[in-house]
Amino acid sequence: MSDGIIFIDSGSNVININKAAGEMLGSKKASGQNIAMYTHNIKILKNTAKAIEKGEDSIFDIKTENKKTASVHIKAVKGESNAAASILLIDVTNVRENEKMRREFFGNASHELKTPLTSIQGYSELLTGNMSFSEEEKTKFLNRIKKETQNMASLINDILMISRLESGEITEVKTEIKLRAVLKDILAAEELNIKAQNLQVNVECQDIVIFGEYKNYYELLGNIISNAVKYNREGGSIDIKIYEDKGLNIVVSDTGIGIPLRHVRECSRGSTEPTRAEAKR
Repeated sequence: MSDGIIFIDSGSNVININKAAGEMLGSKKASGQNIAMYTHNIKILKNTAKAIEKGEDSIFDIKTENKKTASVHIKAVKGESNAAASILLIDVTNVRENEKMRREFFGNASHELKTPLTSIQGYSELLTGNMSFSEEEKTKFLNRIKKETQNMASLINDILMISRLESGEITEVKTEIKLRAVLKDILAAEELNIKAQNLQVNVECQDIVIFGEYKNYYELLGNIISNAVKYNREGGSIDIKIYEDKGLNIVVSDTGIGIPLRHVRECSRGSTEPTRAEAKR
């Protein structure tokens, strides 16, 4: 079994323990000794005692000796067997990491939504208030409201996409896709933002045709390039390279604020390279 399982008698002695449970608890002891000899985890010891003495079941998470996360299910056992309690340890490391990433994403998304909403509210109050503004100032306020609205729409689309991916609602309609055409469409959509920040965009894209869903590749490239524009500096640059070399390579780098090293999968030690995103298939 990949899950750990332990059976304990009324004296808190281990009747049976499998290899997976031993690895999770960091113990190589055979059965026959008190549970305290296999683990010093206070949660396991206390809840095992509750199961034996009071018949109370419990579920909680622990960090295992091999640095993973295990969901511990302790259950009182009633019957003719010698076992008084059972302990089931399930490796939920990936599940908990995904849950953490989801919480962080929606926490960040809430913050990102709050910022443009506050800005839109502020400019709207200025325009509808008793103060008088020149036509140039009004146009500036309206353009700011428009930009913040676009940011909100983009973020909401990202949230909806994640929701559809998790629910399995997305069905692919694959066709031939010219990546140059996809890139051209994305840059056209970002043209106003690129000009507003006076960015220089350098493109090297081979004449590549792939078989897939246009919308997925548009959103993939669009998200990376949009971030390269959004988080860049005034008068900065963006370099986009799409080429084939043992698969499809998409590389986008810019002169912006950069991606924290903890979020970069592969990074040379001590690198201070600016924002760089790579995708391979």
